[in-house]
Amino acid sequence: TGLSQKNGAVTSNLTIGTQEIRHHPSKIGQGAADLLIACDLLGGIGDETLRALNAASAQVVANTRLEPLPHFAKDPNARPQFDPLMGRLTAVVSSDQVMTAPTSDLAEALVGDGIGANMMLVGFAAQLGLLPVSTTAIEQAIRLNGAAIEMNLAAFAWGRWYAVDPAMVDAAAAPMRALAFAELPMDELIDVHMSELTAYQNGRLATAYQNAVERVPNMDLRRTAARALYKALAYKDEYEVARLMLINGGSSTGGQSLSGKVKRSFYLAPSLLGRRDPNTGQLQKIKLAGRFVEPLFRVLRSLKFLRGSAFDLFGYTDERRLERALSSECLAMVHAIADHGDGVDVLAATADLNLILEVKGFGHVKHNNWKRVEAQWSQAKSRWGV
Repeated sequence: TGLSQKNGAVTSNLTIGTQEIRHHPSKIGQGAADLLIACDLLGGIGDETLRALNAASAQVVANTRLEPLPHFAKDPNARPQFDPLMGRLTAVVSSDQVMTAPTSDLAEALVGDGIGANMMLVGFAAQLGLLPVSTTAIEQAIRLNGAAIEMNLAAFAWGRWYAVDPAMVDAAAAPMRALAFAELPMDELIDVHMSELTAYQNGRLATAYQNAVERVPNMDLRRTAARALYKALAYKDEYEVARLMLINGGSSTGGQSLSGKVKRSFYLAPSLLGRRDPNTGQLQKIKLAGRFVEPLFRVLRSLKFLRGSAFDLFGYTDERRLERALSSECLAMVHAIADHGDGVDVLAATADLNLILEVKGFGHVKHNNWKRVEAQWSQAKSRWGV
């Protein structure tokens, strides 16, 4: 089982025997499956799949990576939980019949492609003796298939090794996994944020950020404060969008080297001039020619000093008013939290600062996310006297 590119469950039924199979149904019957290879656990715990398992003898090998649900597109906090999914599986077969492996993480580190997780899981199952096919035959099938032969052979081999010596495989993957998931040291994170804030506005804003964050005594809480305050201060307004679009040497080509006659277009939803959907009232994106927009980007980039002033025309929109309010409130909250010193309620402070990180997106998306946390933010301000 697995997920398609469109995030729908995909199940393949495979019957293996010593003789040619002519008169069997294409799907495995209820209670007849001896092995489930759950490349994605969400796909592996579907009702139809679970009904097919022989509860007494079926073996299960499962990838521990849980891919985002389709609902994630509407709710960024929607996350599948591993334990409830495993509970649904072990309600049908004994936990002794279920073996797991972090094949997605390992495949990305060891073969450079997460799609190798599927073949790695096949290798894991084969080495455990769960497939009635020799490993030589599987390797031959990979070669005959002709798609990403070397990657699939390597993934298959790593899967076999994981069944024999998981510590060795983890150690081999560790350097690449560390690069992918390691957090920046606190001092370096602050330096990066200060550099970005200086480019965003000026050194005064960067210094205000540094002074607030470095007052927080608890290091875990300081990291949360750093992330929340940076997000609150560096909101993406028209000036910042223009700066980011031109960040590669004054052009908007995204750093690509282009030749010949190039026509660029931008799809934008300008807050002051954009059209609104007659049914929803939401701003609609319009297509604008690059030869007109890029000079405008350069002008906007040079006018960032107007941000937040009486001459900032964009600052009078509801979205910009909200962003300015949140930036000043978050800055005051970090100072208020720091004022409590070592006696601060770390759990409460962390939860309150994380509310800023929930206000994601632009336009109506940001508005909807804000409405979800508005009441909690009001309570947080009262808690810290902001």
